[in-house]
Amino acid sequence: PYLRGTETKTDQGAAIAPRDKVAGPTTLRAFELPWDGQGTADQRQIFVAPSSTTSGWTGATLYAQRDAALVPIGGTGTRRSIAGLTTSPLMPSAALFIDRQASVDVQLDDPDFTLSSAPIEDVANGANMALVGEELIQFCQVEKLGNGRWTLSGLLRGRGGTEHVAFSGSPIGTHFVLLDQKPIALDASDVGESDIIAAIGLADEDAVIAPIIAPGRSRTPLPPVHGKAEWTNAGGLALCWRRRSRGAWSWSGTVEVPLNEQVERYEIGLGDPAQPQISWDAFEPVFALDAVTVSQLAVNFPGSTMWVRQVGTYHRSAPLYLTTLN
Repeated sequence: PYLRGTETKTDQGAAIAPRDKVAGPTTLRAFELPWDGQGTADQRQIFVAPSSTTSGWTGATLYAQRDAALVPIGGTGTRRSIAGLTTSPLMPSAALFIDRQASVDVQLDDPDFTLSSAPIEDVANGANMALVGEELIQFCQVEKLGNGRWTLSGLLRGRGGTEHVAFSGSPIGTHFVLLDQKPIALDASDVGESDIIAAIGLADEDAVIAPIIAPGRSRTPLPPVHGKAEWTNAGGLALCWRRRSRGAWSWSGTVEVPLNEQVERYEIGLGDPAQPQISWDAFEPVFALDAVTVSQLAVNFPGSTMWVRQVGTYHRSAPLYLTTLN
């Protein structure tokens, strides 16, 4: 109870002002991912990974570049994506098994960002998925090197149908983005056919420009697999392969996965896929050449490689190499 006439002396203490967080400049990566099977197969799946070197970053306004103009398409909020750059090359890989020998070093935008190891069971269920350039990878182990640098190992390469990117690897300085829940999905109708996203934040003197990594990927068929080339007794050539389906990442084992294209169609070619010396169309995953045709091709295009790719509604897949004519 309060007693009239009594006094109590107290120490008023010292006022401690909160430490100001300095707004840092925006970093931005934009990328298109393979269709995940949700929604319509006709829409692009475009994401941005906005971030900054400091936790004082207050967000940014996003824009899509259309012709020479920047059209606003929304804001980022203040949540930062875990992103950075590789500081060691990601070596070429056949992308068939967990590579327990390979590793890649990354420098994260903010030294306070952290990465975590994951057991193989969690990785098998999609944990630790990341984008390195155009390649989707997963990693099992991380080692902290200090000052925002990390080593990733126990790698699963070429995820999401990007094994053709894994075959080439990627150099030092390639963009790295952790594909957790922090990248922001953009509305495809807002972006349109633009391949450039920009951001302007409080501490940005100019617009931060980010070309979309792998534009068109969401609507691009996956490369065929399990290619086989057999020479017939008569000297002809029989080719076959198996198709894959956009958005069909699981298989029940009982029925064929859906096509998710308007028609099933393939292009078989000879030579450089960018400028084939000759090409054919097929509407099923088999193709044959008779002995006379094979002989003529071998004379006219010696040493040329034969390949196949799926022709989708919007794009052609990367090629699957089948055999070489000698």
